Amino acid sequence: MRTFISYTREKDKFEAVSQFRERLEVELHFYDSEAVIFQDREFIQGGDHFPDVLAEECRKADVLMIYLTPSWLQREWCRREFELFTNNMTDAARLKRVLPLLTVETPQVSRDSDDPIARHLAYIHHMDIRELRHLRYDDPVKLKYIAEVAERLYQLAQT
Repeated sequence: MRTFISYTREKDKFEAVSQFRERLEVELHFYDSEAVIFQDREFIQGGDHFPDVLAEECRKADVLMIYLTPSWLQREWCRREFELFTNNMTDAARLKRVLPLLTVETPQVSRDSDDPIARHLAYIHHMDIRELRHLRYDDPVKLKYIAEVAERLYQLAQT
């Protein structure tokens, strides 16, 4: 099972995404010992042509997990990752294997939005992690929620 994490760079400034990914990968290994979570910072090396690596990893991924924020919707590369994963929103099966994690309030995600990606995301039940943002990674509440995210990713990958 392969998961691709789409997020804005500033979200990982203090390694919040990296720490989440590490914990999440441990939880995913309970379901699939070979599970891999692609995070650009871990997989893209100096000298790599990153657009090619991102495109290939989006195609290989079983699930797309999005750290959903207003800035995610504004970033060209985040939008491109969504489009690559969903084949420009034409692959119905892959459109059903997107898991948005609501990180902060994102009012742009609306069923009446002019933005096709925001409109599509409005129809997906997100997992709300707003309350967890400021908890430490050893907090039992946060650890339990990460386990729930892992279970949901695994379920989505099976569809």
